[in-house]
Amino acid sequence: MTLDAIRQCVQRIRKNRETLSVQELCEAEGILVQYFPMGDAPGACKGFFIRKFGVSCITINSDLSARNQEVILAHEFGHACLHEHLAEVSDFLDVFRNGESSICEREANQFAAELLLSDDAVSELLMDGYSLKEAAQTLGVPVELLMVKIRMMRKDAGLISVPSNFMKDVVG
Repeated sequence: MTLDAIRQCVQRIRKNRETLSVQELCEAEGILVQYFPMGDAPGACKGFFIRKFGVSCITINSDLSARNQEVILAHEFGHACLHEHLAEVSDFLDVFRNGESSICEREANQFAAELLLSDDAVSELLMDGYSLKEAAQTLGVPVELLMVKIRMMRKDAGLISVPSNFMKDVVG
C-alpha cells in the first residue's frame, strides 16, 4: 500500500469528525475496542486486531500506560483499516508464514504515525530545535513512531531506517 493511500485512509476516517480520540474513531468505524491486562513483561502482548463472524475487535493491554495504550490502539486501528482481509483467525498464521508481517507492520506504523502526528506539530518542534527524543516525549509517542512520521514527510524517505517491529518493545 502506498503512503498516499494510507494518508487518504486516515483523512477519510477523520473527515467530518471532531474527535481526536483514537477509541472514538474506532467505534465510529464500527470496531469494538476492549482492554484486558496482559502483563508488563518485555515480551507481553501489547494488543491485537481480529475479525471473526463479521465483527472487528481490537484488544489492548490495559497494563500499559494510557499514552502507550493509545499508540498501540492507533497501530491496531491501522491493521483494522488496512489489513481487514488478513484478520480472520484462519489467516492469522498464514500472514507470518508468507512473510507479509513486516509489510503489514510497517503500514500499520505509518497509519498510526499519520493518525497521531500532524505534519505541522512535528515540523514546528523540529524547527524549534527539539531533538528527536525531546519531540517524541512532547508528542507522547515512541521516537521510532516519530521517525516513521518524519520519513513519511520527507521526499528522500530512504534516509531513515526504522525496524517494522519496534512496537513490540513498547513498555508500560
